[in-house]
Amino acid sequence: MKTRALLLAWPEFKFLLETKRFERYLKKIGVETKFIVANERRRSLLKIVRDAAKLTTKEDALLVVFCGHGNPKGWGSLVRKEPRDVAIVSYSYLSIALAQAKGRVAIVNDCCYCALFRKELAKRRKRRNTSFIAAWDGENVTWEGPLTDVLRFWPMGKRPEDMITNNIYCPAKGPEREVPLLCRWGQELDHLFFPPKSPEPI
Repeated sequence: MKTRALLLAWPEFKFLLETKRFERYLKKIGVETKFIVANERRRSLLKIVRDAAKLTTKEDALLVVFCGHGNPKGWGSLVRKEPRDVAIVSYSYLSIALAQAKGRVAIVNDCCYCALFRKELAKRRKRRNTSFIAAWDGENVTWEGPLTDVLRFWPMGKRPEDMITNNIYCPAKGPEREVPLLCRWGQELDHLFFPPKSPEPI
């Protein structure tokens, strides 16, 4: 089995920093990674996702992470040649691209309106070989992202829900985060990206 990760980050410091930290963790546990800054045209980003999916055989696992800005229709991409033009990479087309993966696919969607991806994904991928993780309030503007929770607890070999059992109130950042902290759909594939043994601190 080959385990790969496709990491896409909006070209803004906080998103790049968080995604790079996650990439370091994945490399440390032996996952083959590809890091992409989301400043490509819509077709280019779709091709990157589609190509990664096509490489995923029945025995393989692919992790797709997006950390950045989104709207109800999909991911945002700050187009390189037109700096004021934000292209929207639609969830409909992304789900079509990911349907080409024959193996298991895990998705961590960390942006506003992130849970809306689930509706398109469910049309084209089976629950038994797909794991979708988004923010609990992900059908609206999202204050706290799932990538933060995943990066904190996967290195411990734990799902975020296994570790956080109390509400967290962040008055400066938005509403209370209620248990469950993550919105999930499909299989839980977290264990595929746990360390083989207790890791050193990142």
